Amino acid sequence: MTASTLIVRTLATQEEREQYCWLTEEAFYPSPTPEGARRHLHFFQTLPNHQPEQWRGVFLGGKLVGGCFIGSRLLRMGRALLPTGCIGGVVTHPEYRKRGVAAALMQDAIRYSQTQRLALLMLDGIADFYHRYGYIDVFDSEVQEVQRAALLAHAPSAYTVRQATEGDAEPLLALYERQYNHYTGSFVRTLADQQHKLQHYGEDRLVILASDSTGAPRGYALLSRSKPERVAELAADDWEATLALAQYHARLFTNEGVPEALRYRIPPQGAVTQRLIDRLSLPVDPKGEKSWVVRGEAIHYRRAGWMARPGHMFTLLEAVLPEWQSHWERMAERWTGVIRFEVGEEAFTLNLDEAGVYLSDQIVPGAEIVRLTPQAFMQLLFGYRPASYLLQETGQRVKGEVGDALHVLFPAYHTWIAPSDWF
Repeated sequence: MTASTLIVRTLATQEEREQYCWLTEEAFYPSPTPEGARRHLHFFQTLPNHQPEQWRGVFLGGKLVGGCFIGSRLLRMGRALLPTGCIGGVVTHPEYRKRGVAAALMQDAIRYSQTQRLALLMLDGIADFYHRYGYIDVFDSEVQEVQRAALLAHAPSAYTVRQATEGDAEPLLALYERQYNHYTGSFVRTLADQQHKLQHYGEDRLVILASDSTGAPRGYALLSRSKPERVAELAADDWEATLALAQYHARLFTNEGVPEALRYRIPPQGAVTQRLIDRLSLPVDPKGEKSWVVRGEAIHYRRAGWMARPGHMFTLLEAVLPEWQSHWERMAERWTGVIRFEVGEEAFTLNLDEAGVYLSDQIVPGAEIVRLTPQAFMQLLFGYRPASYLLQETGQRVKGEVGDALHVLFPAYHTWIAPSDWF
C-alpha cells in the first residue's frame, strides 16, 4: 500500500462516524466497550459548533482505516481572536499502522486549514511525530505541589463548598472568564460550550464550587476521582475561595495512602499560586531546617506536548494585528521603522510608527529583515521562546531598537491552556 492509494475525506454517514468512534475507543482505552464508543459519538455530535466536515476519515478500498476530528474554536491572544483547528482523536486501524495513514491525515489537515481559512492548527502530540508536518512546541504545562499539612493547619475558610451541577454552568463560565481569558491559549467559550463540558466530564471528573456568605459562587476546582491527589484546574476570585477549595480537597483522604503533597495544575504566576505562597506555612522545625510549602514543577515534552503550526497565513496575520497594535500602544517611546519577516516561504511587512502598526505584503527598501522558520514564528507568537533567543540561535543580528520592538510585539511567557480547554 502507498499513500496514493489512500482516500481522505469527510466521514459522510452515521455508520462511518460510528466506526471511527469505535477505532478511538479501541486505541485509547484499555477496556473498550460499545458504550464508550457511543459516548464519543454523542460528545462530538453535540458540540455546540459541530460541523459534519470536521470528521475526517482515511479509506482504503472503501474501508475506514483511520481518522481524526478537527474542532473549530477561537483562540485568544490578548485582543486577537485566532480561528483555530483543534485536532484530536488521531487514530489508525491496528492492521494499517506505519503505512502512511496518519501522514495522510496530517496533510489533509493542512489542506483543511487553507479551505476553512484557519489561522492555526493545534494538537496535543505524541512523541516525535507531528514535527514532521510543521508542528512545534508552544506550551509546557506546570504543576504546583502544596503541602497538605499546611492547608489543614490554616484556619478554615468562611466559604462553603458543594458539588457543581449542570445548573451552575453560567457562574462556572463567569469564573473561567475572569481567571483565564487573559492568557494566550484560552478559548472563546459560550454558555452552550460550558453546559456541554459539564454534561460530558465523565465519571472521573468532579467539579466543586465555593460560595461566599451570600451564596455567590467565588471559585471552582476540577478534581480527579482516579488520581485524588490531583486538581486539574482551580479558579478563584479571592483567598477565601482558594482556601475553601484546597481544604475541601485536602480533607477527602482517609488515613490510608494520604499524600504528603497535593498537585495543582495552575499557572505559576497566577493569583491562586501567589495566594498559596503568600499565606500558607508549616510549624517551624525545631532544628531550624527549611521546609517547602509550595513547590513548582515544569513539565517539558519535546515534540510531544501542546504543539501548533500556521494554518492560513493571511488569516493568522490579520487576526493577530489587533494584539500587535495593543502592545505598540503601551510602548512609551515608539520606534519608527519597517521590519520585513520572512517566514519559510511566506513574507510580510510590519510598518511601525507613532500612530501604530500596519501590515502589508510590500517590500520596502531598507527594511530590517528577520528570517524565521514557521516553527520559530509559532514559538515567537505564543511567547514560548523570546525573540532574543530565536535570533541568537539563527545567528541573526538586529539593531537595538529593532530588538526592543520585537520584544514589545512578541512578549514571552504568556500562554496557559487550562485543562478544561484540552482536546
